[in-house]
Amino acid sequence: MMRYRQLQSGKCKQSNEQIQAFFFGILSLCIIAVFILREPLLIHASSLSAESSEQAESVAATAVTDIDLGDYNASMEAGEKQLLSITLLPLTADSQAVTYQSEHESVATVNAMGRMTAVSAGKTRITVSCGGISKSFELTVKEPESTEKARIPVTDIEVSDYQEELEVDKTLNLSATVLPSDATDSRLTYTTSNTAVAAVTSTGEVKGISPGSAEITVTAGGFSKKLPVHVKIAATSIELNTTYLVLKKGDTCTITGKVLPEQAAQDLSFKSADEGIASVSGSGRVTARKTGNTTILVSNGDMTSAVTVIVNMPSAEGAAATAENQIQIQTATVQEQSIIDLLSKDGPIEIEAGEYPLITSAMLKSLYESGKTMVIRGDTYRMVLEGKDIVNCDNQLSTGLKIVKTEKGMELICNEGRELPGEISIQMDAVNRYRYLYLFNSGKGRYENIRAEDSSDIRINTGGTYLLAEEKLDGISVSLYVIIGFAAVIALLSAGYLVVKKKHWFW
Repeated sequence: MMRYRQLQSGKCKQSNEQIQAFFFGILSLCIIAVFILREPLLIHASSLSAESSEQAESVAATAVTDIDLGDYNASMEAGEKQLLSITLLPLTADSQAVTYQSEHESVATVNAMGRMTAVSAGKTRITVSCGGISKSFELTVKEPESTEKARIPVTDIEVSDYQEELEVDKTLNLSATVLPSDATDSRLTYTTSNTAVAAVTSTGEVKGISPGSAEITVTAGGFSKKLPVHVKIAATSIELNTTYLVLKKGDTCTITGKVLPEQAAQDLSFKSADEGIASVSGSGRVTARKTGNTTILVSNGDMTSAVTVIVNMPSAEGAAATAENQIQIQTATVQEQSIIDLLSKDGPIEIEAGEYPLITSAMLKSLYESGKTMVIRGDTYRMVLEGKDIVNCDNQLSTGLKIVKTEKGMELICNEGRELPGEISIQMDAVNRYRYLYLFNSGKGRYENIRAEDSSDIRINTGGTYLLAEEKLDGISVSLYVIIGFAAVIALLSAGYLVVKKKHWFW
């Protein structure tokens, strides 16, 4: 037993020694490993230390070094606002808190976003800070200037191109100028007192609507100017009871007339070209004063017609008249002399029908002797008279061609129905051209065809009423009343005959 215990004790001791030897070996290996790995660890530690140093240096490099305040107004008016737009330098600097401060907030305030608000007049200093860096500037605040300038009133409105009289369907462009030119309110407005008579646009264009009176008001800046406008219907002709008077000294005669259309102004004025030969009153009463000839002009303001007045010597004086006196009777009027002067020049002459309403005997004689051509211009026609075609200088020529549109076509009354001095040519405008030309035969009471051709150039040698028609007249309507009357007579005779015959049959 004792022996067994000794053996067991020896085994335990041996086992402990083995364990110690094992741990001693492990420890030796660890020490050897430490010595082997010591150099790489030192190198790695050195590397980590270097990296930490570089990071520290990097952090130091991105610090804010300056503040750029950007563009700003150093002067503001009370009530205005302004936003500062700053930049931290360098651009790579880390974002850090920026603070804004106003030295005198009673003058101007600034919020955390950099928005400045001007409060009252004065001076303050605005400071911007970041990362220990500060920048500031002086801000001046002024009271706001008055936005309302001194008012300059309108003193007058000048209107050019203004005419008091205006025809129906015609327009008038008003050109208004505000005075002074620097008036505060120079905007122009136009109004009319009666839109049924005259209308006006916002640009000042006035249009005649119907006969009557209206008032156009031009306004600017509280100042107004009123422009009376009288709208009328344009006259187309003046019908006179005569265009030729032969009087003796002391004789009197009254000229009467009617303006067409009837809606046109009917007030006529009378004026003598030579009051010494024949005078005329406001009512058209002509008084022969002395031997000679003159012209009475009759006008309604739109158109003018003329009456030739010849004052002959009384018979007792006529017997004693000398050849010189006879020549004096033929002395030309002012208008006649102007035509004679024109005929003395080279080339054909052209005159306006409105200026020379009558080609007198003296004018015709001068034209005949010169052999020249006279062109008379009307509104819608041209009348051509050649000196070589004149056969009777006593047949004076009225330059007014009366034109009346009818269902059949267009009537032309040439020389007021009187005989012509010779052959004349009438050239109508493009609108009034027709194919067939007829002359009214007063004896037969109907139109008779003259020619069928383009009526752009009509040559006639007889005064009277002509008809221009697009279609040929069949002549049935002209004799209609005659045919009806004849048929009625036949019917009555037949009825009477039958009545008589029936009586005989009854018996």
